Amino acid sequence: SAASDVYKRQVVKEVAYLGSYTKYLIEVNGFEFYSFMQNSLVSDNLQIRWDDKVQINFNETSIYFFND
Repeated sequence: SAASDVYKRQVVKEVAYLGSYTKYLIEVNGFEFYSFMQNSLVSDNLQIRWDDKVQINFNETSIYFFND
């Protein structure tokens, strides 16, 4: 199905643990973006690694664009 095809293309390309938060580089449909999660919100059972297929959700008010 189309939904499962999109899910297959949501892949973690990089994980960086940075003290109080973790930064994830996610590739979706050929585009890459960073997602940040506070480590205090991460469950001990949640262990996202490189090349994991993930499902992502976000609130449009949480998106920030940066120009070079």
